[in-house]
Amino acid sequence: MSKQTIKKIAKWSIGTVAALFIILVIHLVIVMKPVAYDNINIQLAKVELDEERDSTARAMIYNKIISIEGVKSAKYFEASNSIVVSYDNNVMTNEQLLSKINQESKEMASLKTPSAQELASGCPIKDKNSMSYRFSVLIQNIFY
Repeated sequence: MSKQTIKKIAKWSIGTVAALFIILVIHLVIVMKPVAYDNINIQLAKVELDEERDSTARAMIYNKIISIEGVKSAKYFEASNSIVVSYDNNVMTNEQLLSKINQESKEMASLKTPSAQELASGCPIKDKNSMSYRFSVLIQNIFY
């Protein structure tokens, strides 16, 4: 290969990488645009069940929880034997939700209370040491 061909390949490669990087930054700016939420009164509660349930019992508990006034949605997580419930905190508190779940389902359940370390860490899904998290925070700090 001649020097001219190598220079041409290098220029195209650098140009392609630069274009892809610019597209990535534009995409992140569009995706991370702050959103005004209209669900400010929705709160999540994690209800831990005392024993394992089969699918029929889970469906019954789910239907009873969904029927409680103020509950928006519920999802059962088999691995942790818990139900995450979203509800309107203008209608009820955590304690009222727990008492209604125990009354409605005749099951013994308890609310998950996060530790001080869990509260301080924020979202448990985000790995704050990952490169993708650091890069997205950098882009967010530059543009917002």
